[in-house]
Amino acid sequence: MVRWVAGWLVLGAIVLGVARLTVVPRVESWLLIGATRDESIVVARYSVSNTGLFADQLTTRLALLRADAAPIAHRSIAGPAQVDGAGVHGALDRIEREGDAWNWHIAGDSLVGNGVISGSAAGCPTAPGELLGFLHLPDGLGAEGEAIPLRGTAVAVRTGARGNAIGSALYAFDQNGVLGLDPLGECPGFLTLDGIAAAGAPPWIPPVPDERFTLNFAGHVLEVRVGKHEIEETPLTTTLLPERWLAAAVGYHLPSSRVVRARVTIDGRRPWSAVLMLGAH
Repeated sequence: MVRWVAGWLVLGAIVLGVARLTVVPRVESWLLIGATRDESIVVARYSVSNTGLFADQLTTRLALLRADAAPIAHRSIAGPAQVDGAGVHGALDRIEREGDAWNWHIAGDSLVGNGVISGSAAGCPTAPGELLGFLHLPDGLGAEGEAIPLRGTAVAVRTGARGNAIGSALYAFDQNGVLGLDPLGECPGFLTLDGIAAAGAPPWIPPVPDERFTLNFAGHVLEVRVGKHEIEETPLTTTLLPERWLAAAVGYHLPSSRVVRARVTIDGRRPWSAVLMLGAH
């Protein structure tokens, strides 16, 4: 009996060792990020990873950070879904490139959202587009209640992470401009200002920044003021115990994240509406 138990323990140790050497956790995502005319911030993330319980599992998250009301958060899991250069396909929640526009859809018990981003060009630097859409919030009877219009400037960006890669990102919007600093982005740093577009390596953003801090990018000084409205996710609230065991077995550190409203002043100009996406292990 002792030998039998010892044999299984040795086999288990070997399997875990092989998993650590051969399994590389990866997460591929498309993000819709924009600022509406009432200065609300919307962030929709469609992520497909190999770290869940099912292959090609899609996790959809949506955060609406309103200037004059409590934030709205939505999270759902579905699958399978496919990620490529034209978006996320194969599930009810999706974002897809069609012609010169991005069509997106999110459906859940807590809300239904859909819309389009027109004129946002891919590549690096990424060009901003016009966001048109709605979020429909159900009332207590289960019917569609409040409808929140989404109209403003937005981008659709692709990100990817392998292993324990993580980073904090900053996106900011003006009526005719956009700033994106995301170390995991396909285009990690871009800025359109006064019709001039620039791209480059993004500066490091701390996972727990001060209330006010300064960054330098593409020859410009960025003064960032962190707001009060935020949405936080931790592994204890977003993953199952078996998922945490599997992640630990392959040496993957599940991240925590915060989505926080912010304001960015570029070279002393009028402040832009912004969002910080802060990640930490």
